[in-house]
Amino acid sequence: MRILIIVFIGGIFCNQCYAQITRKELVNSTLDYYTLKTEAEKKAEEQKKKKEEIVKEEMKKAEERLAKIKNFLADLHPYLNVEETYDDNIYRLKTNKKSDFITKLFPGIQYRSKNLANRTNLILNGGWQIIKYADRNIYNDESPYANAVFARGLGRYNLGLSASAKKSTSISSTFADNPIERFIDSWNYDFNADLKTDFNRFDYSLQYNHSVAAYEDNQDKLNNNSQDAVAFRSAFKLLPKTKLFLEYGHGWHHYPKKKANGWDYDKYLVGLDGKIFAKLEGTIKSGYMTTKQRTGKDINGNVVDVNLSYNASPHLRYSLGLVQGLGDTALITGNVSRNRGITLGCDYFPPFNNKLSLKTGISYWQRHYSWEEREDVFGASFGPSYKFKKWLILGLSYKYEKKTSELKVNDYKSNVTTLTITSEF
Repeated sequence: MRILIIVFIGGIFCNQCYAQITRKELVNSTLDYYTLKTEAEKKAEEQKKKKEEIVKEEMKKAEERLAKIKNFLADLHPYLNVEETYDDNIYRLKTNKKSDFITKLFPGIQYRSKNLANRTNLILNGGWQIIKYADRNIYNDESPYANAVFARGLGRYNLGLSASAKKSTSISSTFADNPIERFIDSWNYDFNADLKTDFNRFDYSLQYNHSVAAYEDNQDKLNNNSQDAVAFRSAFKLLPKTKLFLEYGHGWHHYPKKKANGWDYDKYLVGLDGKIFAKLEGTIKSGYMTTKQRTGKDINGNVVDVNLSYNASPHLRYSLGLVQGLGDTALITGNVSRNRGITLGCDYFPPFNNKLSLKTGISYWQRHYSWEEREDVFGASFGPSYKFKKWLILGLSYKYEKKTSELKVNDYKSNVTTLTITSEF
């Protein structure tokens, strides 16, 4: 009996111990499970956050790329300019005049970017020039054109660069003493560099220009030429918007296939630039110019260059141009001419219609050539323009020109009417 009691009590004790160990282990295993689960959830959340951050970063980069593309596209401006011209004397002849309708198309695109933070400005322009004659298909032509302008501010310094390339057509009467029915085509290339700096009321600039004229026809290639010019200007600010300046320039004219036609020059100028009076602004400069001919007698002379604009009212503006100096004739038979001229212009903007503008002008030019020929050219023009939309302008112009020369064969009169449509998007 005692043995049974002892066995019973021992069984109960063992059962209780086993039950306690099992509950402890169960609690511990349960805690381990939840601990592991919490750590796994933390890792999963961290990975999720990392993925979300990566996605956000990629989306931010994509938005920045998209913004750059939008800004780039906003700076692109496609355009189409159309000119329809009637010319009653296309060869500029005294007798046997020929008239024609001329259609010109200028499709192109322009890129304009301006960054105020680093004072940078960039303009790129390019397109195609299409010219069609109604009666003389032999003069029809298609050619590309391009130009670029770059400006950058560097502390006190400002750098400007520009370049252009374009095909142009001249009339034979401007290249020969015996004008004939012929046009002369040439490719013209131009490069300019300008470095400016200012110190309080003084500023200085150094300029360089290189230009090339290359003629297409073999009989005109003797006229191929290039010009290089450098100029230094020192200016003093008399008033906040008015400068007094001194300028020196030196230039070289080269004719590779006709070296005797080359010549150099030196130019000394003094002038005013900026806002001269309350309503008068522009440039006035005068001086002296000397030339050094490869062959023949050197020609020297006074130089005057005036370009002024007078704002009489918000609706009326006048302009005045005066020129006197020595120029290149681009002729085989001579290389320097004495030129003088005056131009007067008037722009009127009616107060009753801010989309309409009217322009008129007259000009008179006189040229003396080294072979003792003199010619006088008078011109007058008039034309309205109307801005239908911000991107659409319609213009109409009429120009009359008359030349009288000591060589009567070079006399002519011409009347040119042009309808212009300018569209930029």
